[in-house]
Amino acid sequence: MVQFFAIHPDNPQSRLLRQAISIAVDYEEYISIFLNGRGEPAHGPIPPQIFGHKTKETGVNPYVYSWKKGKAHRKPLAYAFQLLDQAGYKHGVDKNTGKPLILFFDAVGTGADAKSSLNWLRKQFRKLGIQLVI
Repeated sequence: MVQFFAIHPDNPQSRLLRQAISIAVDYEEYISIFLNGRGEPAHGPIPPQIFGHKTKETGVNPYVYSWKKGKAHRKPLAYAFQLLDQAGYKHGVDKNTGKPLILFFDAVGTGADAKSSLNWLRKQFRKLGIQLVI
């Protein structure tokens, strides 16, 4: 039997899980591989050059990055594992059921890069022991 897990915004367990995933999914690597280094990871909903965009330390996503020596640094994967453990999914296994965490992702991809980028995303989740079913 598959247990469906809704990532609800107000649930503390869900919040910790989302934060762990956000740290593990390395968008700097994505930009390097799939965008030939052209781009920068988003830290908020307002992109650079648009009124309201925050720069430097005030614009950094504090859940994913730490600000050190004038630069944003992605938090270590070890911290993501701590968050995952606090959420009840140590190494991607549900502490209540003993079953691996499986998340479902609906995607419609076309073009040559679709399969590669979805496989890359699966790899990012696998770092935490989470199985991503696309």
